[in-house]
Order: sequence, then structure tokens, then C-alpha cells
Amino acid sequence: MGIVERTGTLIPSAGFKQRRRFCQLISVLGCLALRAMPVWAGDVILVSIDGLMPDYYLRADDLGLKIPNLRRLVREGSYAEGALSVMPSVTFPAHTTMITGVNPARHGIENNLVFDPDGALGGGWHWFYEDLKVSTIFDAARKYGIRTASVTWPVTAGAPIDWNLPDMYPVPNLHEAKNLRSLVADQDLRDFLPSAEKLVRMGDDIRTQVALHFLEKKPGFLAIHYLELDGAQHRDGPGSVPAKQALEKIDGYLGEVFSALQQAGRWESTSVLVVSDHGFVEVDKVVKPGVLMRAVGLLETDVEAEITAWQAAPWAAGGSLAIVTHPTASSDSRQKVLDLVNLLKSNPVYGVAKVYMGAELSRTGGFSRALAVLEARPGYFFSAEVQGELVSPSETRGMHGYSPSLPGLEAAFLAKGPGIKQGHRVETVRLLDLAPTIARILGVEFAGAQGRVLEELFR
Repeated sequence: MGIVERTGTLIPSAGFKQRRRFCQLISVLGCLALRAMPVWAGDVILVSIDGLMPDYYLRADDLGLKIPNLRRLVREGSYAEGALSVMPSVTFPAHTTMITGVNPARHGIENNLVFDPDGALGGGWHWFYEDLKVSTIFDAARKYGIRTASVTWPVTAGAPIDWNLPDMYPVPNLHEAKNLRSLVADQDLRDFLPSAEKLVRMGDDIRTQVALHFLEKKPGFLAIHYLELDGAQHRDGPGSVPAKQALEKIDGYLGEVFSALQQAGRWESTSVLVVSDHGFVEVDKVVKPGVLMRAVGLLETDVEAEITAWQAAPWAAGGSLAIVTHPTASSDSRQKVLDLVNLLKSNPVYGVAKVYMGAELSRTGGFSRALAVLEARPGYFFSAEVQGELVSPSETRGMHGYSPSLPGLEAAFLAKGPGIKQGHRVETVRLLDLAPTIARILGVEFAGAQGRVLEELFR
């Protein structure tokens, strides 16, 4: 009996019907195998522009924006009308969801600031990788021997990343700048970084220099976090002239990264994903529920308004605020919290739009330790301060941290690369979907994600 070679498989030279059935079987098995394989086992660059709103690239002409590099991604890749963030829609929880594929309650980074009413950490942020409860794309890449790099990505201090400048933002003074330099494990990067004096209030220009430095080392996965747009929108509001100027500057930095890829001959083979963590809404009033909590005896303070004892404490995240009860809180204290929540909800002037509790709170995927979570009304946001007026005017003009489904809070998503459709517009995706999709492109296994692979992006 002779043989026929087909796609590397030796097929017995039987009758036509038998051969056809055998080929059909091979075809089916081949399709199943392809569905399980990576779309493209290639390099990935993940760029987060903190606070980037989809309108900026969807309506660039109407807004008078000069952002040629973001618009290039729209032409040459796929882009979303919006990306659903997390609860609360703030930087550290959202960025951690991007690289873990799970909600904040599961990955453990439930706010920017660590909940620290006793002051043990001095108001520290979630900077450290050891705070994570689950694995990340960095871990998955490492298992497959893929080298990784990160430029001020949140929650990466001490991470198993080959080349890493951790996010210790803000870097307010020389002391903290020296701390940041000391956390950089790579001597080559320490030599490359500017002086500690220049790292104070580090800008996106330095982040770009570090990213270009890392690109020379050819990492398989590089994550970059740009911050200046977020700061401009907090100060001056979304869509303001300073916000547009900040975005145009970041677009220029993005162009430098693209040029470096092209000069290295890696543009066509590299997938570039540009995303954001949240959108923005305009605000002009700040609410301090801690003032009421102090008045009814749920917490006590010293003369400098530092908490000295508490049965319940506020944990603010801009557009939302969690009320967390002490592990030993009495039933009377818990009832006081419920009475306080009802009071705040009773009058629109107090700025509370919604209260999440019980099963409804659990479904948000955030603030797992809270008894209740308040969401602010349009124009309002929350502060964790425990003295002053309950409601007062604010100099802050832009805020996030509300439920991610609130209009204006949509995050951004653009992607280009081998196998990714060109000029393709998709509806809302989720930040939960980023990690599984990146894993598929890198060609690594990534189990346990709550998100899905964004199959609709690929040819």
C-alpha cells in the first residue's frame, strides 16, 4: 500500500472516500489545535497613558488634538469605544487588574493607598509586589524564559522583572528619590538614571528615556506607565487645554518608542497595546464623611487630626469611599455606621449618589473589607480627612474612582501587531481581558483569569 504525504502526516493510500474522511479528521484536529495555540508568539509592549479617555482618539479632530501616533494605531490596528475599568476606578487597582486578569478583591490591591488608619505605614501606597495575592503576566513570561521590563508600572517594587524602574510615585523630595534609586536592582539602570535631584517629581520624559534604554535590551514584554495626563486632568479638568497639551507631549514620547522599534527592525513583529486605567469627570465639591464619623464617636484623633483610635474609618478613592469597621467593632458601632450612611444618603447636598453593601458590594469586585461603600454624585468626590467642613468647594477639577460604568469613566484601548485587524473598531472591552490577551500574543499559559482573550481583535 502506497502513501501520500499531506501537511507532514503520512496518509495511507486507501480509497478516495477513506482518504477524504481521514483528511477531514486531520482538518478538524488542526482547527482545534490552532484555537488552542497563541495568535502570535511575539514581543509585546503595553503602554498605559494614565487617565486617557477614548474621546481623545475617537474625536481628535473635533478636539483639535495633534496626536499622530495614537491615530496611527487607530489606522493600523484595532481600537475600542471604551474599556471597562474596575471598582474603584483608580490607578493601582486598575493597573494590577491589567496584568493579573482579576478584580481588585481577588488580586489584593483595592485602592491606591494602603488602608492604614493606625498610621503604621505613614499613608503609604501599594508600591510593593509582595502585596499581590495572585500571579501576573510578568510571572508567566518568566516561566517561559521571556525577559521582561517595566517603567513605573504600579505595584512592581521588588517584582521578578529583569529590568525594572518601579512606580514609587509621587517622588516628592530628595529623600524619596534616593529610596527609589536604591530599589533599582540593575546597576546598569542605576548608572543610566539621572541624579536623585532630577528624579524628584519624575516626568514622562525620564520614563521615555528609561523605556528606550530597556528597548535596547530587547525584552519580550515591556510595560510603560505615563502619568502626566492624569495630573493635568486632576488640576484643570478633562478636556482642558493643559490636559490636551499633556497628551500631545505623551504622544510625542510614544513616537520615540515607535521610532526605536522601527530602527531596530522590530515594528512589524511587535504587538503594541496602548491602554488607560480610567476616564475622568468634572468636579468642584469635596465631601469628608470622616468628619461625621469623628463627630459620632466612631473614631478619635489627636490635636493634629491624626487617628488615635477607631471603630470605623474612611478609605477614600476619589469618586468612592469605603467605610471599614475595626475587627473588634461592636454591634453598636456597626449600627452607627449604618445610621451615618442613611443620613448621608438622605439629602443630595451631602453628595452621595449610591451606597453599596452586602451582595451588591461583593459583585463590584472591590473593597472586600468594607461594611459600606459610598459613591459620589456628579460634581462631588470624597476625601479621607476627618476635620473641616463636611462639604466644601474644591480646587480639584477632575476626578475618577467612581463605578466604572459611570459615563466618562471609560478607559482606553488600542492595539496593533501581527495578526491584529487593521482599522477595526470594537465595542467596550474590559481591563480584565488584557492579561489573557497579552498571554495569548506572547504564547504563554495564563490560568485563573476572570477575563477572556479578545478574539475579535485577531485576523
